[in-house]
Amino acid sequence: MNKIVEIADQEKRKRPPIWRRPRYRAVQRLQRMVFGRVLLDRAGDQRGTTWVVGGSRSGTTWIAEVLNHRNEYRYMWEPVTPRRVPMFARFLKGQYLRPDNQEPRYREPLTALITGQIRHPWVDHLNCNPAASRRLIKDVYANLFAHWVNVNLPGIHTIFVIRHPLAVMTSRMDTAPVRIHGEFLPDLDRYLQQDDLLEDFLAPYEGVIRASRTPLEQYALWWCIESFVPLRQFEASQVHVLCYERLRWQPEQELPRLAAFLGREFDHRLLAKLQRPSRTAGFDGSLERGVDPATAWIRRWSHDDVRRAMRIVSMFGLDEIYTDDPTPRPGGVEAFMRKPCASAQPA
Repeated sequence: MNKIVEIADQEKRKRPPIWRRPRYRAVQRLQRMVFGRVLLDRAGDQRGTTWVVGGSRSGTTWIAEVLNHRNEYRYMWEPVTPRRVPMFARFLKGQYLRPDNQEPRYREPLTALITGQIRHPWVDHLNCNPAASRRLIKDVYANLFAHWVNVNLPGIHTIFVIRHPLAVMTSRMDTAPVRIHGEFLPDLDRYLQQDDLLEDFLAPYEGVIRASRTPLEQYALWWCIESFVPLRQFEASQVHVLCYERLRWQPEQELPRLAAFLGREFDHRLLAKLQRPSRTAGFDGSLERGVDPATAWIRRWSHDDVRRAMRIVSMFGLDEIYTDDPTPRPGGVEAFMRKPCASAQPA
């Protein structure tokens, strides 16, 4: 009898968590099919919007799903995806905007987005609330115009997610071969063709960017550019910078800070939700294999590779935040946001 109970317990442990089971996922698909098409946005203007911004594979989906664990928000998924959403067809993937840029081709779609006027199957396909009084937008191509939104649409709550460069690089390089549209290829030319971006931020680094040849260099530069620019533009009081690793390892400290920034009470149930992988993590992701996703990159890179990547990171001064250790430096984000820009040195 004990043997039977033991076998039953083992089989139970092998079962996937409820959010991975077919029936649960089928119900969610039905909800999204309905509420992604028939919805009432009651969140008002930009003051009802929480915007989770960060690079791809940095943990933005995980964080957005934690915030929306009770489906209180209208959940808007990666709206600034030019090939998917015609309204943003004239945006580059990595579009930079100066705060005083008032060109209608940028101002009008961004205003419509942040105030909830957009309806689109791609944007709303994960929404499960038909009449939300709050709005949650999750973007991976918005880093370089997030400050424009903050200046031109004041009152929005912007959360900027940052994760160790080698963790992001590893995930992007693993995912790139299976994505036919090249979402996870560096494509550094998209930055070099933006004159305003070069003049305002990247001129000291232009030679290094153009000279990069290896995937390691190009992926490291991609991470640096999309992290460097917003952290240079924002003041600490304007944005909540959330380090992925701190939320993973110190949730009791990070979640109350996040709740305070959003003007909400800290919900202790969030601590349990942090153990759930995001929709984009994949069934063979680190958590599914019992590996800490914040440190999985360590075994993937040689000492020389880590050193070369971190040399590029240090050129941008971002070693103030991340080094070859997976743990972000205490106070590093705040220190970086205060320090003057450094000149680039050859890699």
